[in-house]
Amino acid sequence: ILDVMSGETDQEGRWREVYASGEVLDTKLSIHDRYSSIPIDITKEIRESLSFKNNENLLDIGCGTGKFLNDLRQSGHNGLLVGLDISSGGFSREYESDDTQFVQASGLSLPLPNSHFKFVTSLHALSHIKVMDSLMSEVKRVLASDGSFLVTANSLANYTHVREFRDRVFESRGWGTAKFTTNTFNAENANGILSSYWQNVETKIVEGELQIPANMFKNYFEANIPVCDHQPNETEKQEILDEVNTWAHKVAKNGFITEPKWMSFSVCTD
Repeated sequence: ILDVMSGETDQEGRWREVYASGEVLDTKLSIHDRYSSIPIDITKEIRESLSFKNNENLLDIGCGTGKFLNDLRQSGHNGLLVGLDISSGGFSREYESDDTQFVQASGLSLPLPNSHFKFVTSLHALSHIKVMDSLMSEVKRVLASDGSFLVTANSLANYTHVREFRDRVFESRGWGTAKFTTNTFNAENANGILSSYWQNVETKIVEGELQIPANMFKNYFEANIPVCDHQPNETEKQEILDEVNTWAHKVAKNGFITEPKWMSFSVCTD
Protein backbone atom coordinates (compact mmCIF):
# COMPACT_ATOMS: atom_id res chain seq x y z
CA ILE A 1 0.00 0.00 0.00
CA LEU A 2 1.37 3.37 -1.00
CA ASP A 3 0.22 6.19 1.29
CA VAL A 4 0.51 9.68 -0.18
CA MET A 5 -1.75 12.15 1.58
CA SER A 6 0.12 15.42 0.90
CA GLY A 7 -1.97 18.18 -0.58
CA GLU A 8 -5.24 16.87 0.85
CA THR A 9 -8.04 19.43 0.97
CA ASP A 10 -10.36 19.89 3.96
CA GLN A 11 -13.17 18.34 1.92
CA GLU A 12 -11.06 15.32 1.08
CA GLY A 13 -10.20 14.95 4.75
CA ARG A 14 -13.91 14.81 5.49
CA TRP A 15 -14.49 12.04 2.94
CA ARG A 16 -11.50 10.12 4.26
CA GLU A 17 -13.02 10.28 7.73
CA VAL A 18 -16.43 9.11 6.49
CA TYR A 19 -14.97 6.18 4.58
CA ALA A 20 -12.31 5.28 7.15
CA SER A 21 -13.93 1.86 7.30
CA GLY A 22 -15.96 -0.02 4.75
CA GLU A 23 -19.13 0.08 6.85
CA VAL A 24 -20.92 2.90 5.01
CA LEU A 25 -20.08 1.58 1.56
CA ASP A 26 -20.82 -2.01 2.52
CA THR A 27 -24.31 -1.06 3.74
CA LYS A 28 -25.10 0.79 0.53
CA LEU A 29 -23.70 -1.94 -1.71
CA SER A 30 -25.55 -4.63 0.23
CA ILE A 31 -28.90 -2.87 -0.13
CA HIS A 32 -28.30 -2.24 -3.84
CA ASP A 33 -27.34 -5.86 -4.38
CA ARG A 34 -30.34 -7.22 -2.49
CA TYR A 35 -33.08 -4.81 -3.50
CA SER A 36 -32.39 -3.70 -7.09
CA SER A 37 -35.67 -4.43 -8.84
CA ILE A 38 -34.06 -3.11 -12.04
CA PRO A 39 -30.35 -3.79 -11.54
CA ILE A 40 -27.55 -1.97 -13.36
CA ASP A 41 -24.55 -4.15 -14.16
CA ILE A 42 -21.89 -1.47 -13.84
CA THR A 43 -19.00 -3.72 -14.86
CA LYS A 44 -20.84 -4.90 -17.98
CA GLU A 45 -21.76 -1.34 -18.95
CA ILE A 46 -18.16 -0.17 -18.52
CA ARG A 47 -16.73 -3.10 -20.45
CA GLU A 48 -19.07 -2.33 -23.34
CA SER A 49 -18.40 1.41 -23.21
CA LEU A 50 -14.61 1.00 -23.27
CA SER A 51 -14.40 -2.04 -25.59
CA PHE A 52 -12.00 -3.99 -23.37
CA LYS A 53 -9.42 -6.37 -24.79
CA ASN A 54 -8.81 -7.62 -21.21
CA ASN A 55 -5.08 -6.84 -21.04
CA GLU A 56 -5.17 -3.08 -20.48
CA ASN A 57 -3.78 -1.21 -17.45
CA LEU A 58 -6.66 0.46 -15.60
CA LEU A 59 -6.74 2.97 -12.74
CA ASP A 60 -9.94 3.44 -10.71
CA ILE A 61 -10.03 6.75 -8.81
CA GLY A 62 -12.20 6.65 -5.69
CA CYS A 63 -12.20 2.85 -5.71
CA GLY A 64 -13.85 2.41 -2.28
CA THR A 65 -14.06 -1.26 -1.41
CA GLY A 66 -12.45 -2.29 -4.70
CA LYS A 67 -15.53 -4.27 -5.74
CA PHE A 68 -15.45 -2.95 -9.31
CA LEU A 69 -11.82 -4.01 -9.75
CA ASN A 70 -12.61 -7.45 -8.38
CA ASP A 71 -15.65 -7.80 -10.63
CA LEU A 72 -13.51 -6.77 -13.59
CA ARG A 73 -10.90 -9.35 -12.70
CA GLN A 74 -13.55 -12.04 -12.28
CA SER A 75 -14.96 -11.18 -15.70
CA GLY A 76 -11.66 -12.11 -17.33
CA HIS A 77 -9.48 -8.99 -17.24
CA ASN A 78 -5.80 -9.89 -16.87
CA GLY A 79 -4.11 -6.47 -17.15
CA LEU A 80 -2.84 -4.35 -14.25
CA LEU A 81 -5.65 -2.95 -12.08
CA VAL A 82 -4.91 -0.13 -9.64
CA GLY A 83 -7.44 1.24 -7.16
CA LEU A 84 -6.86 4.67 -5.61
CA ASP A 85 -8.74 6.21 -2.70
CA ILE A 86 -8.11 8.80 0.00
CA SER A 87 -9.05 6.20 2.63
CA SER A 88 -7.55 2.75 2.95
CA GLY A 89 -10.07 1.41 5.47
CA GLY A 90 -12.78 0.55 2.98
CA PHE A 91 -10.65 -1.42 0.52
CA SER A 92 -11.02 -5.19 0.82
CA ARG A 93 -7.56 -6.69 1.16
CA GLU A 94 -8.80 -9.98 -0.30
CA TYR A 95 -8.89 -8.25 -3.68
CA GLU A 96 -5.17 -7.37 -3.65
CA SER A 97 -2.63 -9.31 -5.70
CA ASP A 98 0.43 -8.65 -7.85
CA ASP A 99 -1.87 -7.44 -10.62
CA THR A 100 -4.51 -5.74 -8.45
CA GLN A 101 -2.98 -2.99 -6.33
CA PHE A 102 -4.26 -0.32 -3.96
CA VAL A 103 -2.83 3.19 -3.58
CA GLN A 104 -3.92 5.52 -0.79
CA ALA A 105 -3.62 9.03 -2.15
CA SER A 106 -5.46 12.13 -3.31
CA GLY A 107 -6.90 12.14 -6.80
CA LEU A 108 -5.55 15.68 -7.10
CA SER A 109 -1.94 14.47 -6.90
CA LEU A 110 -1.54 10.97 -8.29
CA PRO A 111 1.71 9.22 -7.24
CA LEU A 112 1.73 7.32 -10.53
CA PRO A 113 3.82 7.47 -13.73
CA ASN A 114 2.95 9.39 -16.88
CA SER A 115 1.01 7.71 -19.69
CA HIS A 116 0.75 4.46 -17.75
CA PHE A 117 -2.95 3.58 -18.08
CA LYS A 118 -5.07 2.77 -21.11
CA PHE A 119 -8.19 3.40 -19.03
CA VAL A 120 -8.95 5.57 -16.01
CA THR A 121 -12.34 5.24 -14.33
CA SER A 122 -14.07 7.15 -11.55
CA LEU A 123 -17.36 5.74 -10.35
CA HIS A 124 -19.65 8.16 -8.51
CA ALA A 125 -16.62 10.05 -7.16
CA LEU A 126 -16.55 13.34 -9.07
CA SER A 127 -19.43 14.74 -7.02
CA HIS A 128 -16.95 14.79 -4.09
CA ILE A 129 -14.26 16.69 -6.01
CA LYS A 130 -14.04 20.45 -5.50
CA VAL A 131 -10.86 21.10 -7.52
CA MET A 132 -11.86 19.64 -10.88
CA ASP A 133 -9.03 21.31 -12.84
CA SER A 134 -6.37 19.50 -10.80
CA LEU A 135 -8.08 16.13 -11.11
CA MET A 136 -8.49 16.39 -14.88
CA SER A 137 -4.88 17.46 -15.29
CA GLU A 138 -3.69 14.45 -13.30
CA VAL A 139 -5.96 12.03 -15.18
CA LYS A 140 -4.58 13.27 -18.51
CA ARG A 141 -1.02 12.94 -17.22
CA VAL A 142 -1.31 9.26 -16.25
CA LEU A 143 -3.53 8.34 -19.22
CA ALA A 144 -1.99 6.95 -22.42
CA SER A 145 -2.32 9.17 -25.49
CA ASP A 146 -4.95 6.83 -26.93
CA GLY A 147 -6.59 6.21 -23.57
CA SER A 148 -10.11 6.86 -22.28
CA PHE A 149 -11.47 8.29 -19.04
CA LEU A 150 -14.84 6.89 -17.93
CA VAL A 151 -17.00 8.60 -15.32
CA THR A 152 -20.30 7.53 -13.76
CA ALA A 153 -22.78 9.75 -11.92
CA ASN A 154 -26.19 9.50 -10.31
CA SER A 155 -29.19 11.42 -11.57
CA LEU A 156 -30.81 14.27 -9.66
CA ALA A 157 -34.01 12.25 -9.95
CA ASN A 158 -32.56 9.39 -7.90
CA TYR A 159 -33.49 8.46 -4.33
CA THR A 160 -36.50 10.75 -4.09
CA HIS A 161 -37.47 9.52 -0.63
CA VAL A 162 -33.95 9.95 0.78
CA ARG A 163 -33.99 13.54 -0.50
CA GLU A 164 -37.50 14.23 0.80
CA PHE A 165 -36.79 12.80 4.24
CA ARG A 166 -33.46 14.62 4.57
CA ASP A 167 -35.16 17.91 3.63
CA ARG A 168 -37.82 17.27 6.27
CA VAL A 169 -35.19 16.48 8.91
CA PHE A 170 -33.21 19.65 8.19
CA GLU A 171 -36.28 21.89 8.01
CA SER A 172 -37.81 20.60 11.25
CA ARG A 173 -34.55 21.16 13.15
CA GLY A 174 -33.70 24.54 11.67
CA TRP A 175 -30.51 23.28 10.04
CA GLY A 176 -31.10 25.19 6.83
CA THR A 177 -31.27 23.60 3.39
CA ALA A 178 -29.86 20.10 3.08
CA LYS A 179 -27.00 19.79 0.60
CA PHE A 180 -26.47 16.85 -1.69
CA THR A 181 -23.18 15.99 -3.37
CA THR A 182 -25.15 15.01 -6.47
CA ASN A 183 -26.11 18.67 -6.92
CA THR A 184 -22.54 19.52 -7.97
CA PHE A 185 -21.93 16.67 -10.43
CA ASN A 186 -24.72 14.48 -11.76
CA ALA A 187 -26.02 12.56 -14.76
CA GLU A 188 -27.71 15.70 -16.06
CA ASN A 189 -24.68 18.03 -16.06
CA ALA A 190 -21.86 15.47 -16.49
CA ASN A 191 -21.56 15.86 -20.27
CA GLY A 192 -21.40 19.66 -20.05
CA ILE A 193 -18.78 19.72 -17.28
CA LEU A 194 -16.58 17.04 -18.85
CA SER A 195 -16.78 18.67 -22.29
CA SER A 196 -14.95 21.70 -20.90
CA TYR A 197 -11.91 19.46 -20.27
CA TRP A 198 -12.08 16.82 -23.02
CA GLN A 199 -12.39 17.11 -26.80
CA ASN A 200 -14.80 14.18 -27.06
CA VAL A 201 -17.40 13.14 -24.49
CA GLU A 202 -20.07 10.50 -25.09
CA THR A 203 -22.65 10.02 -22.33
CA LYS A 204 -25.36 7.41 -22.04
CA ILE A 205 -28.01 7.06 -19.33
CA VAL A 206 -28.95 3.66 -17.91
CA GLU A 207 -32.17 3.15 -15.96
CA GLY A 208 -32.33 1.21 -12.70
CA GLU A 209 -34.59 0.97 -9.67
CA LEU A 210 -34.51 -0.03 -6.02
CA GLN A 211 -37.38 -1.55 -4.05
CA ILE A 212 -36.33 -1.36 -0.42
CA PRO A 213 -38.49 -2.99 2.29
CA ALA A 214 -39.95 -0.27 4.49
CA ASN A 215 -38.44 -1.83 7.62
CA MET A 216 -34.97 -1.64 5.99
CA PHE A 217 -35.24 1.91 4.73
CA LYS A 218 -33.89 3.52 7.91
CA ASN A 219 -30.74 1.39 7.52
CA TYR A 220 -30.18 2.85 4.08
CA PHE A 221 -30.91 6.36 5.35
CA GLU A 222 -28.46 5.83 8.23
CA ALA A 223 -25.72 4.93 5.75
CA ASN A 224 -26.29 8.32 4.10
CA ILE A 225 -26.12 10.33 7.36
CA PRO A 226 -22.29 10.40 7.48
CA VAL A 227 -22.16 12.35 4.21
CA CYS A 228 -24.68 14.98 5.39
CA ASP A 229 -23.32 18.51 5.79
CA HIS A 230 -24.78 18.62 9.33
CA GLN A 231 -23.72 15.84 11.68
CA PRO A 232 -26.33 14.94 14.33
CA ASN A 233 -25.26 13.78 17.77
CA GLU A 234 -26.22 10.27 18.85
CA THR A 235 -29.52 11.36 20.45
CA GLU A 236 -30.51 13.37 17.36
CA LYS A 237 -29.48 10.49 15.11
CA GLN A 238 -31.75 8.02 16.91
CA GLU A 239 -34.65 10.49 16.81
CA ILE A 240 -34.08 10.99 13.07
CA LEU A 241 -34.01 7.26 12.36
CA ASP A 242 -37.23 6.75 14.33
CA GLU A 243 -38.88 9.52 12.30
CA VAL A 244 -37.61 8.10 9.00
CA ASN A 245 -38.88 4.65 9.95
CA THR A 246 -42.35 6.10 10.60
CA TRP A 247 -42.36 8.09 7.36
CA ALA A 248 -41.16 5.10 5.34
CA HIS A 249 -43.97 2.89 6.57
CA LYS A 250 -46.53 5.61 5.81
CA VAL A 251 -45.50 6.04 2.17
CA ALA A 252 -44.59 2.40 1.46
CA LYS A 253 -46.60 0.52 -1.15
CA ASN A 254 -47.01 -3.19 -0.52
CA GLY A 255 -44.33 -2.87 2.13
CA PHE A 256 -41.68 -1.37 -0.17
CA ILE A 257 -40.15 2.02 -0.92
CA THR A 258 -39.41 2.42 -4.63
CA GLU A 259 -36.41 4.60 -5.50
CA PRO A 260 -35.40 5.42 -9.10
CA LYS A 261 -31.73 4.85 -9.84
CA TRP A 262 -30.67 6.49 -13.12
CA MET A 263 -26.94 6.42 -13.85
CA SER A 264 -24.79 8.10 -16.51
CA PHE A 265 -21.70 6.62 -18.14
CA SER A 266 -19.45 9.22 -19.80
CA VAL A 267 -16.43 8.25 -21.92
CA CYS A 268 -13.90 11.07 -22.40
CA THR A 269 -11.06 11.20 -24.95
CA ASP A 270 -8.80 13.82 -26.54
